[in-house]
Amino acid sequence: MEGYQGHPVLVQALAQESVQELGRESVRELARESVQELVQVSGQLLVGGWELLECLVDVVERLIVLISLAALNIVAGRIINQRNEPACSVGDDFFVPGPECFNFYFCQNGVLDLIDCPPGLLWNDVTKRCDSAENVECDDEQTTEITQAPTTEAPTPEPTTSTPSNTFMPEVEGALPILFPGSECPEDIRAFLLHATDCRRFYYCLYGVQYPQMCPFLETFNFVVGHCVPQDQSFCFPGSGW
Repeated sequence: MEGYQGHPVLVQALAQESVQELGRESVRELARESVQELVQVSGQLLVGGWELLECLVDVVERLIVLISLAALNIVAGRIINQRNEPACSVGDDFFVPGPECFNFYFCQNGVLDLIDCPPGLLWNDVTKRCDSAENVECDDEQTTEITQAPTTEAPTPEPTTSTPSNTFMPEVEGALPILFPGSECPEDIRAFLLHATDCRRFYYCLYGVQYPQMCPFLETFNFVVGHCVPQDQSFCFPGSGW
């Protein structure tokens, strides 16, 4: 006996229609037809089996609703991400407002990070720093239609005499300096500060302010290249771990 392949109308409906477009009665009818075919093919329709059939219809109906809603959420999430996130390419170096007034995007050499300001501060896109609320003009969803990276680069601070002695410079073009644990964020440079005990954690230093960051799951911060990498490619600072 050939295995059950699924009702073709049901498969097509799931692929092309949402629950709202099908309507509850249509969804239930498709579920009923699919379960009937399944029961008949498997030869399990016994005396009193129609009660079981109705139960299976309810289960399949719920599954259809859950699958459709999950698909809608995934699509909606992708649309929102595509709409809000700026393009960040290798060689780019810029700041733009984030989806909320208290955060901002930092693009550095193809790596895009969403960073929160310290509590009580908002992102000031004029000065390119976190600032007091009275100095900031911000609208909700301030990055609704960013489609490409801005042409202007981030402001460059006044030249300094030297970088701190406890600084490591990755051998990657465009990378930021790496500060070892125990260092303070300098007010005149941008850098990454390593965490003392956790390889997933690090800090982004923006003109004297520390912004705590964490690598994605199963990734750690590689100070040799200056960004998060898979754990099996990690180069962790001695003394810290995961």
